[in-house]
Amino acid sequence: MRDKSFYVFDWHATLQSDNPMLHAADAAFTAGDGVLFSVFNGFP
Repeated sequence: MRDKSFYVFDWHATLQSDNPMLHAADAAFTAGDGVLFSVFNGFP
């Protein structure tokens, strides 16, 4: 991202190209802490 942060987009979790699971970073992906793109409002 422009602010040097990054997200992990996980299409395999949902198998929906228009609604991947989003994770704030690698650690959140590993922990399974994600949110669906369809309800994503930003990460704290």
